[in-house]
Amino acid sequence: MASTPLPSATTTTTTLSAELAASLHPQLVHLTSLASASPAHESDHEARLNKLEVGKHATKLRTTLATLKAQVGHLPSGNLSLEDQEWLIEKLEKELEGRTRDVAHLATLIPGAGEQDKMETD
Repeated sequence: MASTPLPSATTTTTTLSAELAASLHPQLVHLTSLASASPAHESDHEARLNKLEVGKHATKLRTTLATLKAQVGHLPSGNLSLEDQEWLIEKLEKELEGRTRDVAHLATLIPGAGEQDKMETD
């Protein structure tokens, strides 16, 4: 399996790398197949090489996970404090109230809209 170069852990972590995230599953599948492919008839040398290969791919997977974790931590609103969460909830509630008022006002402008509401509730 030819491996494609992925962004390293030293690349900027201010954005989430979709390419790196998409590489997780293939990396895990490859590591699983390597780890489970140790036939009993392997020589000591082959077993050592397989163990080194498993270790190399496990390290690559750990690095990928650590890089993605750092990228997620740097996403906007990725780590809101309770105060920030309360502020955001208040803003969203005000926005919802405003939209509800707008819809109610629009309903009064549509001829017959009030009559249809009465018919639906009966």
